[in-house]
Amino acid sequence: MADEKQQPARAKSPGKADPRLRLDTSRVTTAYCNYFSAQQGAEEVVLNFGLRQQWDPADQNLNVRILQQIVLHPTSVRRLRDLLDKLMADRAARTAQAGPSA
Repeated sequence: MADEKQQPARAKSPGKADPRLRLDTSRVTTAYCNYFSAQQGAEEVVLNFGLRQQWDPADQNLNVRILQQIVLHPTSVRRLRDLLDKLMADRAARTAQAGPSA
């Protein structure tokens, strides 16, 4: 309504916990993927994940079954890139600490 006063945005008070993220995994599926590709448009990036069907190097055709297509906003792609960079850096650090395997 027009006569209602808008509440100003409240600053996060010190010591107050951020809201917790709740993930609904009731419909999650898992698939092994050994193929991926990406295309970009003006306002989105499309990631395709799939499974390469054959491994015969003599065959000139590459048959891939696309299992999942994900459409992301470019900002989400940057966050995904940053997350993957961090994961790979953490993995490299753990590998370096472990040294060569016996």
